[in-house]
Amino acid sequence: MPVTGDQRRERLQRARLYLVIEASPTSGALEDVLGSALAGGVDAVQLRDKHASDDQIVRAAAAFRSLCDRHGALFIVNDRAELALACDADGVHVGQDDAPVAEVRRMIGDDLLIGLSTHSPDQIARANESSADYIGVGPVYETATKPGLEAVGEALVRYASANAARPFFAIGGIDEANAARVVAAGARRIAVVRAIRDSGDPRAAAAGLRASLGEAASGHGTGRRRTRSEAKDAAVRERLEPLGEGERPRAVTVAATVAAAVALVNVVAYALGFELGGARPAPVSVAAPALLMGLAAWGLWRVRYWAVLTMQVLLCLVIVIFSLAAFNAADAGSLLTAAAVVVAAGALFWSLVKAMARIQMPAGR
Repeated sequence: MPVTGDQRRERLQRARLYLVIEASPTSGALEDVLGSALAGGVDAVQLRDKHASDDQIVRAAAAFRSLCDRHGALFIVNDRAELALACDADGVHVGQDDAPVAEVRRMIGDDLLIGLSTHSPDQIARANESSADYIGVGPVYETATKPGLEAVGEALVRYASANAARPFFAIGGIDEANAARVVAAGARRIAVVRAIRDSGDPRAAAAGLRASLGEAASGHGTGRRRTRSEAKDAAVRERLEPLGEGERPRAVTVAATVAAAVALVNVVAYALGFELGGARPAPVSVAAPALLMGLAAWGLWRVRYWAVLTMQVLLCLVIVIFSLAAFNAADAGSLLTAAAVVVAAGALFWSLVKAMARIQMPAGR
């Protein structure tokens, strides 16, 4: 199904970390660099390569498109509208010396995004009157990727924070060491090149930058700096990947299998006449748990949030019951059995916690 302009703009609103990168990164294979960066939290990517031919960019765009789709990220092409269309991009980014935004909009229509670079208050004001969907503000600091362009400093970020009518990405010389200052100046989104591309560990670099952005968001307007544990939690969340289409985490598959097996064992045992405490259990005492576990298995197989939560509650009960059993065990065999159940249930519970976090993540993270 084609992606609409509204869907792209919704993803743009959620985007926080924008990576600008060439068709063939000098720091490694595209899959290693871009794939790792996306896994670390990049949610918008611009293909910018001044030295590549149109054919080379279109060929590279197929890999960019695939990787961005896999991670729910926006894919933008630099400078030229017709190339963005040929690359099946989500939008095009233009500079002050490129085609005017109005002309680009006529070429690409309303369903694709337009980004515009700005370097002064006047340019931000003009961008507010245009049909640009987002703007880049910078370069905040001096950067080798824009030689000859004077750094605008954090003052322009503060101005954009107060006056920009569009989402804006602060860009230019930003890295993990200074990202907090840019965020303190009012940026909720940043764009980088070398801070991720040349880091040696693109995934960790992206996660670190996302953590800096998260810290600003949580403390914005309160003056409160996050605790170390809160920052660590944010970094862990940023390393999570949203579920791919049709994906079922292994923990959820295991939980569904366990739930289905428990439901089946209940029904088969009753049908074979097994007794509990010397007497056959009432039908309802068998049907109720079998129905509950069967329903949970169905929901888990379809990766439903409520089913994961139900299974976690049941696992908590199992952990409590068998912990008490271990405490009151009369022999080593009973103790080891109870302990094994507690360990297995605890491991599955923790795996479901991480799976549930991914289930709740928006696809365009």
